[in-house]
Amino acid sequence: MSLGEVDTLNLLTDKLNNLFEESQGYYESFLDTNNMYKEGKLTEREFFQKLGDYVVAYSALEFLSIKVIFEIKKSR
Repeated sequence: MSLGEVDTLNLLTDKLNNLFEESQGYYESFLDTNNMYKEGKLTEREFFQKLGDYVVAYSALEFLSIKVIFEIKKSR
């Protein structure tokens, strides 16, 4: 790596690791929400709001994973 060059791969993998840890919270929250919905403790609206939160977090994780893969491919 030359002077002044940014280590994009390490930056992206750090971001990916952080996002993965954050998305675990969304996943666990969604599991709880799913159980509460099945028990009739949540409305459909509340359930789908939580589902939307989880889908957005997971989509961001997948997008960043793809960026890391492209960066790995580019560095070879």
